[in-house]
Amino acid sequence: EADRATAELLGRLGHGEIRPRTEVGRLSPAHKQIVSMARALSHSARLIIMDEPSAALAHDEVENLFRVIRDLTSQGVAVIYISH
Repeated sequence: EADRATAELLGRLGHGEIRPRTEVGRLSPAHKQIVSMARALSHSARLIIMDEPSAALAHDEVENLFRVIRDLTSQGVAVIYISH
């Protein structure tokens, strides 16, 4: 049940390739951020605050992060993006 729900959340974020039982420490920085967002959404978060989320990401990962943010906001989740 928990694995299925986790897989659904990761799929909702466009990252169905992340396996629910993978240790977070083994994930790339981009995937760690996706897991963090999935964790917040698993608690029905309606607001996600991101502090420097793109600092450790490659260009293509940043583009994907913005796609995920657009998807979340279109689903009614508010996102505060802090950039210095």
